Formats: sequence, C-alpha cells, structure tokens
Amino acid sequence: MLSLEDIKKWRKSLEITQKELSKAAGISQSMISKMEKKNANPSYNLVLKIVEFLEKYESSKEKTNKIQAKDLMSEKITSVSPDETVKKTIELMEKTGFSQIPIIENGNQIGSISTRTTPSLLLKEKNILSDKIKNHLEPSFPEVDINTSSDEILILLKNNMAVLVKKEGKIKGIISRHNLHKLVR
Repeated sequence: MLSLEDIKKWRKSLEITQKELSKAAGISQSMISKMEKKNANPSYNLVLKIVEFLEKYESSKEKTNKIQAKDLMSEKITSVSPDETVKKTIELMEKTGFSQIPIIENGNQIGSISTRTTPSLLLKEKNILSDKIKNHLEPSFPEVDINTSSDEILILLKNNMAVLVKKEGKIKGIISRHNLHKLVR
C-alpha cells in the first residue's frame, strides 16, 4: 500500500493540483491538504479512489506522450510560392478554408501568411492584390522532426498557428490546431 507521502509525490510528479485531485476524488481540497500534511486519516476506499484516478491519469498521459508528429500531421500541404499574388493567395485560403498557409520555395519554407494579416494587407493600398506574396510574409512556422512528441507540438501550437513536419530535411506534413482532434481519439 502506498503511503500518503507517496501519493503526494505521485500527484506532484503528474503535475496535478490538489484542487484537481479533490474534484476527481469527490472530496474537498482542504481534505487533500490535510491528508498530505498527515493531519487526517482517510478511509481505505478514499485512498483507493485517489490511487485509481492517479493510475488512469498517468496511463492517459503516457499514451499522449507516445503520439508523435507523424500521427497528427496532414500529409497534404496547401502552400504557395513566394511569387504568387496576394489575390491568388487570399482566394486559395478562402477556397480551402485554411486560416494559414506556408510560403514554400524549392522545398523550403520562407515564411507564412494568415487571415490575421490579410485584412490589413487589403487596407494598405488599392494595388496590393497584384503584389507578390513574398513582399508580405509573416514569420515561418516552426519545423519539427516526424518523431517529435505530441507534448512538444502542443507547446509550439500555443504560440503558433501551425507546425511543419520534416523527415530527413524534407517537408512531409503540417499540423495545425485543427489536427489536435486526433489526440482526443
């Protein structure tokens, strides 16, 4: 049987707060705190309930860690060349429903464009639609190896609209926030 001290260490190693654990166990946060300070003696059933939750949580976390970029990516990459016009690029984004696309030249990403920027482009000047997209690039998307863990990808997608996936230096896929539904499955 685990000690209360072991349970506390386990909870912390999984980065679960007392509040989250109390909600899962159906008890107050103050009871969890008292247990961890050894100021309360929980029932066997309560400890069992906590251990079962921690086991399930740990198991689901391990499965998530095993998911890699290759499991999440879309192999079909919609991109444009840097010499494409702003108009054609916007039309492509509208047609495909993508809110961001990479700009690729000779197999390498040189930047991106997104719906965050297109409205301001259209307001800039009247002749902007015939201008080359390379004159209006946003930063490139981060690039990861095909075996990169889902945890690392989640961190990148917090601050980026997409991530490009590479294998042996060649772009093989793209992961956008939309692809994260695969993690739920």
